[in-house]
Amino acid sequence: MATEAEADFTIKQNDFGDREPLRATLEQLVVDAETGEPVLDGEGQEQFEPIDLTGKTIHGLLESASKVKLKTGSMTIVGEPKKGIVEYQFAAAGESTPADLAIASDYKLEFEILGAEGKSRQSVPNVGYYLLRVEASSGP
Repeated sequence: MATEAEADFTIKQNDFGDREPLRATLEQLVVDAETGEPVLDGEGQEQFEPIDLTGKTIHGLLESASKVKLKTGSMTIVGEPKKGIVEYQFAAAGESTPADLAIASDYKLEFEILGAEGKSRQSVPNVGYYLLRVEASSGP
């Protein structure tokens, strides 16, 4: 029997304007400059470090199971840009939150980082996706 995947982020349907913002720390794999190999910690796990977001613009890119693609507005960099923390406050459906996101479903989520000049682009995670779950609301 398949089990339901654990969501990286969860929001409740029709609860966008009243909830805490979606917040994430954007990180990149630490790579040894000489060998090009990932740096491992004492337990053999790959090490990650925050991405410096100085002068960058960040958006969330979402895709539903039915392949509907959505893009959030610009995300806010929280605190010092070198710490890589961003957040996005979903507005009430019908405002700046796409109506498609008001449907209870799972969405693939990645963060798109655009360089200050708008030419360079980086996706986080660079392999796979985060899972954003919009849960059904029990109210009206």
